[in-house]
Amino acid sequence: MNATQQDIWISNACRYGLLRLMKRKNKTDGLPLHLDDAELKRERAKARELRESQWWKRRLAKGVCHYCGRHVAPKELTMDHVVPVSRGGKTTKGNVVACCKACNTAKKQLLPMEWEDYLQRVQAAAGKDTSSKASWSGGA
Repeated sequence: MNATQQDIWISNACRYGLLRLMKRKNKTDGLPLHLDDAELKRERAKARELRESQWWKRRLAKGVCHYCGRHVAPKELTMDHVVPVSRGGKTTKGNVVACCKACNTAKKQLLPMEWEDYLQRVQAAAGKDTSSKASWSGGA
């Protein structure tokens, strides 16, 4: 599979395959933590502050999704918490990445190891090679 075909497959997997499998995922896996309103408010404020930083603007300017590695317009990138706030993650430079909307939507509240396992299941179901660049280690 050449690079263009791989990019197309990853794009389609993010849009269709990943979303379908996520809906079937057992809802008791990875239960979210209960955050009180004050904690949630603090994390949202930190996210707003981080979005205004030069560091974040440079991340966006690269125009590359952290998860699938596709080049997209910087204004189409979203901020994703690698370890979701609902699972105990914080809004810090080490825990947020720029990613495309399709990957952010598909990842939802998954931890990095769960995301990697999930991608491997999707790729195995599609009969594709599991060494895709759409993984936790790819893109950044």
